[in-house]
Amino acid sequence: MAFTKAEVQEAVVNIYTRLSKGQSDRKIMKMMGLTAEEYEALKAVMFDAKSDEIRDMPEEHLYIRYMIEQSINLENLSKMIKEFRESKQYSAMVNAIRTRSDILDKIVAKGQEFGLIKKTPDRKEVVAGLIVGELSNNQLREGITHAIKHLDGLTKMYGKSKSFMELEAPKEIHHGPELPTLTAITGEPPKKKARNSKAKVFKGRRKRPAPAPIPVESADKD
Repeated sequence: MAFTKAEVQEAVVNIYTRLSKGQSDRKIMKMMGLTAEEYEALKAVMFDAKSDEIRDMPEEHLYIRYMIEQSINLENLSKMIKEFRESKQYSAMVNAIRTRSDILDKIVAKGQEFGLIKKTPDRKEVVAGLIVGELSNNQLREGITHAIKHLDGLTKMYGKSKSFMELEAPKEIHHGPELPTLTAITGEPPKKKARNSKAKVFKGRRKRPAPAPIPVESADKD
């Protein structure tokens, strides 16, 4: 079945309105007299049209639209809270109040996200491993002044224009902590190591005696 442009626009609005009310695809398709293929094609057109509408909408308008939809939810919740109070369904009433409070928080958060509501900066900034967000202005000013003075002193002593060979020799040299002896730890002097009995055997090799000369007959013998 072929649709005119006007029929497509009307069908798109109809499908979007019915889906927003929570109706199922099967019910909408039956009420509009559409086949499954026709309904899916018109539904895809609706998604594309709404996507373009949201994409081209200014953030301010999108946020106002969000507020209108949430205002409807708040109004419904307020009616439910009144009914729960009258029927003494206090547990349901508390849950509805919490839900209404969450919606109000989301409205503020979305406004801050869109830049329409001023957001107080988070005071948990960390500088050089120190949390400075919780410091007062005077404490922060004193800390910065002290750090600048310390940096100025280091620059004068170890500046780029000064070689480390020109630095003054330190008056005191720290060699690190003195390690405790075994006697200080256990209260007993260290045990002497046993001598190796093989030391005498392998201390040195004995010199072998020179072999006896081999007798040689004289050439003048008869």
